[in-house]
Amino acid sequence: MSTVRWSQFPEYEEELRAGVAYDLTAVQIAENLVEKFGLVVTRDQVSGRIARLGLRGAHAPVLLSPEERFERRVKTERQKAADRALAREMASAAQGRARWEEFADIVRGELVAAPDFEVPAPIVLPKATGTPEQMVLHISDPHAGKLVDPTVTGLGLAYSSGIFESRLKLLENRVVRLFLLHSQNAPISDLQLYFTGDGVDGVDMRRGHSHRTDIQAAAAQAIFLEQAFSGLTFRLRATLGVPVHWEWRYGNHGRIGEFGVNLPYDNWDYVAGHMLSIRLEADKGSTINLPTTKTALTRLGPLTVLSGHGDGGRKGGGGYFGIPLGSIAANYVADVGLNQQLIDLYILGHWHQTMDSPLPLGGRVLMSSAWDGGDDYSVNNIKAASQPEQWAFGVHPERGITWQYRIQLAPRRLPTEVR
Repeated sequence: MSTVRWSQFPEYEEELRAGVAYDLTAVQIAENLVEKFGLVVTRDQVSGRIARLGLRGAHAPVLLSPEERFERRVKTERQKAADRALAREMASAAQGRARWEEFADIVRGELVAAPDFEVPAPIVLPKATGTPEQMVLHISDPHAGKLVDPTVTGLGLAYSSGIFESRLKLLENRVVRLFLLHSQNAPISDLQLYFTGDGVDGVDMRRGHSHRTDIQAAAAQAIFLEQAFSGLTFRLRATLGVPVHWEWRYGNHGRIGEFGVNLPYDNWDYVAGHMLSIRLEADKGSTINLPTTKTALTRLGPLTVLSGHGDGGRKGGGGYFGIPLGSIAANYVADVGLNQQLIDLYILGHWHQTMDSPLPLGGRVLMSSAWDGGDDYSVNNIKAASQPEQWAFGVHPERGITWQYRIQLAPRRLPTEVR
């Protein structure tokens, strides 16, 4: 029989005293010590310690009614249940921490190495005399790790990491051309990049794959997205010669765990944004705003802007091409009330459609479509596909939006061939 070192562990004696106070038997007290501390102790050892401390009669009531004994037993069982729940939470937290440590080991080397890209030569800008404006690019739903098999979707729809990279290169080219074009009328002071989520297509909860999360695959996608966007940032900084700022929001495809299990920003998009923020510390002309909330208010010239992914919120009918206009309008009005101020511009993604539409109370929604255009689920389950497009526009400090373009990332799809 092992010796119990009561004097070295005061918590053992506290538990023993509590058991005596609740009129528990020596067997019950021994069970509590085993369950709570993993202590190997016998009934005789507990009885001997109680006698040595003189607790019997000093703490235990002399006479207890059946109701009192039942009440004390209920309190004891509740405490035991609470202790078990706490132990489960601690074990779950330890497991989650181990997974994040695994992720940290994967990405640590990637953050040390600088992204590999050629520094482009700066463009020669005309000497414009107008009022300086801001240029804004909305980037949404790039799904950097996604694979769309054209043999499954048909319709000329295909997507892969290579296609993502080619479309990113096309987007960069169009940004530079638009920047040069509008610099002829007025200088452009800075470039604002609004990212509204679904950059990492990690675990798609719609298909019930939460139990198959591969942390290495998700980490690889987050690294891939961060390196692509950090390279884009540094190249645009070198080419345009103006500050570049990111407004970063997370989507729903990269969330970690099922709905309600973790915090909203336990999300691979957020992880990629955090990695990007570390990378941008090396360049004072590149900054990022990375809130933990799903949406955030910002200012563009005279405009109050609310940006977010666009999922969740209130449901409503009325719409077309898979876009629930009633839901968007209801969410907009709710956000106005929630923030206690009018919102001029609502920048969203999520719905995989390009949209520019008025909203109640004088608002306006801008929505960019997904980079892949369609996948197995959208084509074969809800009969939906879209043209991959992203919005770019200019903002005057007093007049607001002065110019606006849809940047097409792929040629328009041709009519399906009839055979």
